[in-house]
Formats: sequence, structure tokens, C-alpha cells
Amino acid sequence: MNIPSKIVIVVAFLAALFGAGCKLAESPAKVPEVTAEDGTIEFYDEKKRSKCVLPFVTGAYGFTNESTNDCPNDNIYYFRLHNVPSAATILMTDDANCGRDQENFDFLFKTIKFQTTTDFVSISNAITFDDKAVIAPGLRLEKKRYKDGAQIDGKLSCVQIVRSL
Repeated sequence: MNIPSKIVIVVAFLAALFGAGCKLAESPAKVPEVTAEDGTIEFYDEKKRSKCVLPFVTGAYGFTNESTNDCPNDNIYYFRLHNVPSAATILMTDDANCGRDQENFDFLFKTIKFQTTTDFVSISNAITFDDKAVIAPGLRLEKKRYKDGAQIDGKLSCVQIVRSL
């Protein structure tokens, strides 16, 4: 093979390489779409027996006799999250209308990891953490309020979920 033939081969190779590179640069980058299903929040009694499961969608869920869900009033001690999205807030309170600063306690949690799944989380144990503390992988206690000496275990009456957009 003579030198001009080698040059032609190298030039052809470089042209093909740069041509392909230009085509790659012209095409839009493919970014994987990140999605999460609704997930669920499950509630348990003092013996960690499941009492009800709610879809993790924005809304207020009262635990009263008039509620349309199966969550019993004044019988919840623990909860677990199953594949819920990040940047969602969860308000738990003993006020039947999900009001804050109304009754004996309210706790505001926030998911901080994509598709958060937790083990059992004790609602009353939230008082042992500082505000902004991570209390389970992917779950942070944003703010707590409770009256000293007030019963928390078994007194949950309302949960409000707000998912980020």
C-alpha cells in the first residue's frame, strides 16, 4: 500500500468518525423519564397489625366513623411508606379535620428520597427527634408540635398528604 492510499484511508476514517460525531451532536439527548406510581401509606395498631392502607395521593384522610376509608380512629401507633415519591409532605394529627395547632399533637413529615420505602415508624417516637431530623431513610420530620403529657399513641385522627408537582 502506498502512502497516498494510506492517507485516503485515514481521511475517509476521520471523515466517517467526525460525520458520525456531528450526527450524534445534532440529535437530542435522551434523558430517561423518571416516574413513580402513587405508592401507599399503611397504618398499624400497637401490635404492628395492619389496620388500613391509603393510596399516596394528595388529600386529607380522616380516621372517624364517618370516613370513607377503613382507617380506625384512635387505634394507630405506626405507619410505613411503600414506594412513595420524594418531596411530599405528610401531616399527622389528632384533630379530626387535619387542623394544625388544634388538639394535642401534629407532626409534619417530608419524603426526601425518590420512591421512599420505610420500615415501621412509631408516630409517638417523633417527639424524640429535632425538627428537620431524618427519622428513617428517605423520611424527615419537618416540624413537630405536641402538648407535654398528651397521649399520642393510638390517637391519630387525620392524615393529610401533599405531593409535589
